[in-house]
Amino acid sequence: MDNLATVCWLGAPLNHCPPYFATMLEKRFRIIDCQQDTAILSDKEVRYCFFFFRPQYVQCLNSALMMCQNLDKHLIVIHANDMDSNFVNSAIADCYQLSPRTAKEWLDQVEIKYFLDLAQHPSLRKYQGNIDLELAPALLYVSENIKTEIKEENAANLCHYSVTYFSKVFRKKVGMCFRDYVTHQRISLAKRMLTHNDNTKIAYIAYQCGYHDVSYFSRIFKKKTGTTPAAYRQSY
Repeated sequence: MDNLATVCWLGAPLNHCPPYFATMLEKRFRIIDCQQDTAILSDKEVRYCFFFFRPQYVQCLNSALMMCQNLDKHLIVIHANDMDSNFVNSAIADCYQLSPRTAKEWLDQVEIKYFLDLAQHPSLRKYQGNIDLELAPALLYVSENIKTEIKEENAANLCHYSVTYFSKVFRKKVGMCFRDYVTHQRISLAKRMLTHNDNTKIAYIAYQCGYHDVSYFSRIFKKKTGTTPAAYRQSY
């Protein structure tokens, strides 16, 4: 069970993207290439969708934008400097011109702004409006290292902050201290794993969530949820 968000891709095929960009995308997302099938936008689970623009896909783009406006969805448009710079539409959440110099930074921002909550942080939506993109490296660090040791010092370094300043900013933006946030994310993952497959051993789930001591994991889980992992599984 990985933590990649599943995202939909419309417009020009993914394999028409520059290799450097396709590689970065596939490291961050599980991509469903829908080509010109804009009906995917009617799926209630789809809130944002990538659209790779090329001039021959103008009709598809217009169709997708119309659906987005009617369904309150949004497109994240990618282009290779072949899109009218004056084109504006309220259904476009983000518009990016491909560049190897800025691709990584842009994708990091897109992941935290639009998709990170879908992958690892479903309960984080209520905080999303308060989370500044300056914290994106720290949140990605937690998401990508959830089953290993996570240090606040490392998270602070990724944001180029001292630990003291990082701690203050994190609590202000997220609403909890970094340590509590890590615990919250680990327990949230454990809940999903417990209900995803009844045959998965609790010891394995504990390990995948960063706890190498099952007894300690069970104590933390009960403290945070009011019930044991086994009882939580049985209730679903």
